[in-house]
Amino acid sequence: MQADLTDRVRRAVEDGVRARSAYYASIGLDDLQTLGAPAGEQLIRRLETRIGQSLPPSYRAFLLLHNGWQMVDGVTDLLPVEDLLGGAKAERIDAWQRQADKSADPVAAGGVVIGWADANQTRILLDPSDATDDGDWRLVQHYKDEEGEYDSFIHWLEESVDEYQEMVELGDMPLDEDE
Repeated sequence: MQADLTDRVRRAVEDGVRARSAYYASIGLDDLQTLGAPAGEQLIRRLETRIGQSLPPSYRAFLLLHNGWQMVDGVTDLLPVEDLLGGAKAERIDAWQRQADKSADPVAAGGVVIGWADANQTRILLDPSDATDDGDWRLVQHYKDEEGEYDSFIHWLEESVDEYQEMVELGDMPLDEDE
């Protein structure tokens, strides 16, 4: 089962890199995607200790393959584990989550932030309060409020491939029927 999930995550990442590259090229954006080297088991366990529970299986499989993904969604990065454990990025995440708690946004306040954009307010969170039967958690894309949600990290990865491919196809279509 774990080998199947790892293969599924690997394929989704490979397909995702290609789809994003095609989209970034179609809009003239430099493709600066970078996948991190695998995160070690010890590093992942430190993160699980910090959050007080095991990570969802598909996100954990991703980390064992790639410790982060720069430019996963335009200016948004999937953060390396080190950024989640400490330093300036972790401090900004903690401050953002304290503000979300004051604003009565329980998902933002209690989720595990795995994606962050410095250029805007986009965040990608895993919601431990909403788990699937196989232990995966709902993924929420957050921009000032919940904007997108997916059953799990792997579903988000797979669906993002289709979304980026569709944006490339739409970019090739004329905006006006008369053109």
